[in-house]
Amino acid sequence: MLSKQYFDRIDVILRKLSKEQADMIVKAAEMIVDAALTGGKFWVYDKGKAVSSEVVGRAGGLLMTQLLTEPDPSTIQKGDVLAVSAVKNNDPSDTVFVEKAKAKGVKTMAVLPFNNPSDASENLQEKVDLAVDDYAESGDGCLEVEGYVRRICPTTGVTNAAIMWAVCAEVVDELRRRGKEAHIYKSVYRVGNVEWNTRMRDEFLRTGY
Repeated sequence: MLSKQYFDRIDVILRKLSKEQADMIVKAAEMIVDAALTGGKFWVYDKGKAVSSEVVGRAGGLLMTQLLTEPDPSTIQKGDVLAVSAVKNNDPSDTVFVEKAKAKGVKTMAVLPFNNPSDASENLQEKVDLAVDDYAESGDGCLEVEGYVRRICPTTGVTNAAIMWAVCAEVVDELRRRGKEAHIYKSVYRVGNVEWNTRMRDEFLRTGY
């Protein structure tokens, strides 16, 4: 069954991420919290909007996670943190955006496949302050199917979102280590969500986290 093969592949990648990228995820959280406690913001950008739409404004998620819909450096300021989620490592628009952000004094991180493509002359992971490899294979997907020229079913939508949620979880942990409590959205389907989210928004605007 191809579906089982896909689940097996995702499981392998997630376990590898947990083992090999844990230190980078902790460092990312520390960088974000350092920024938040000194007046900086945490921005998330991805060209396809798959990951940013998953981690920004979601129930159970951080209010401090801010959405960037376009690679516009005028929105971000010195002291902010910019996270870029990418499906390949050599998209010129991502590279230019990161370089402009860094020129403004913004800390940058990327979640991306270090080896897709494997022959890139210039890699985004070499441009940012911190990078997390999502272990996506070169090409369009991870499953080889007879009759198809290229592999099908990409992994980045699942893994990049998982990485970003892991970073968010670690931000909560890092804030607690510093005696702070992160402000979290409540689902609109739960009783009292309006009052809760209004209070969380007010406290977030006052504290920055």
